Amino acid sequence: MSSCSGLELERELKEAGIRLLGLESLDVATVQDLLNSLDQVDGLLSKVEQAPSRSMQDALYPSMKALISDQLLKHSDIDVKVSVASCMSELTRITAPDAPYDDVQMKEIFRLTVTALGMLSSEASRGYNKALHILETLSKVRACLLMLDLECDQLIADMFNLFLRIIRYIPLPVVFRQMEYIMTLTIEESEEIPEELLSILLTSVTKKKADQSVFSRSWKLGEKVLRNCAVELQHCLPKVIRSRNLNINDFSDVVASICENSPGDELEKLEGICSLKIQMQQEHCKQKQIPHGINEKLVGRRVKVWWPLDQMFYEGAVASFDSLTQMHKVLYADGDEETLNLSNERWELLEKKAKTKSASLGKPGIISSAKGEEMVMGILPDTGNAEGSDSGVVKKRRRLVSGEGLTP
Repeated sequence: MSSCSGLELERELKEAGIRLLGLESLDVATVQDLLNSLDQVDGLLSKVEQAPSRSMQDALYPSMKALISDQLLKHSDIDVKVSVASCMSELTRITAPDAPYDDVQMKEIFRLTVTALGMLSSEASRGYNKALHILETLSKVRACLLMLDLECDQLIADMFNLFLRIIRYIPLPVVFRQMEYIMTLTIEESEEIPEELLSILLTSVTKKKADQSVFSRSWKLGEKVLRNCAVELQHCLPKVIRSRNLNINDFSDVVASICENSPGDELEKLEGICSLKIQMQQEHCKQKQIPHGINEKLVGRRVKVWWPLDQMFYEGAVASFDSLTQMHKVLYADGDEETLNLSNERWELLEKKAKTKSASLGKPGIISSAKGEEMVMGILPDTGNAEGSDSGVVKKRRRLVSGEGLTP
């Protein structure tokens, strides 16, 4: 951004913020007046780059002050709510990795955000496109991590329920991927996974819903998140099934797979309800045609897997293969590990065989900064300077578990 255009943006943003401040303090301001002013602020905020200068921070102040007022944050009109939430999502992007407001205010903002996301179910509404943009921004800045830090457990559960309910009406693949990413990241980063989240996911993959077309996308989303988080769920999912006296045969096959790989004592407490299901699925897998090279023969082999957010390959070794879920566990050279279906990923086989211990794969490096398009909500590790290595391995950012990058 040139200094001239930057100064012009600062001037326009400051003036728009002052106008919005004046409107929110007037009882006679109409909804349309507020919407017009909010749209102007939203458009200007979208042009502000991350890590703003001091002068840009000063220009942002009037808008930030107006947006956090009760008159706007708690406005009764749904279109105003969505417009305010859209502006807030832009502020969150701009200030990342720091939050734009204090903890109490951020909780209110997240409540408003989840409400605004409900407009995704109404394509004809004024707020539909804004809701799409809010979802995209939430996934890019990983705002769910801040929701976890703020212990917004009920709000997260509401968000999971919302995603699984409205995805059935949204055919856009990018929306599916963004919802999957947010839900997966939330579970992966939870110190303790709330039972309510597990119950929500189990409900989404009950077999009675699998045969109903209206629930098909909800089923697929719930199943995808369960597969992505299989390792994290091995300890807690069997407990929920046991405590609620649920029949494992009533759910997607992935539930049986997760329980099969759970610790021995937990599996035994299921009192054999998984055994028949697992046996049937293993027989099915034996008959299933598996693409050449995507099976247990890869165990112990070195591979490099494409990470779309970083736009580069990362080397690692295949540690194990689950024939039931068709999932490989890959141990990367930087110490990370990932469970994924290689048939759905871009990857290449390296010539040399490797040990499956991550310590033997290489030295951890630094976080790849790419173009700075992805900002993480929270404090990043100290990366220092890049260290050269023969393999060129650098420590990667988190990637979309679906193997596809988020596009603007």
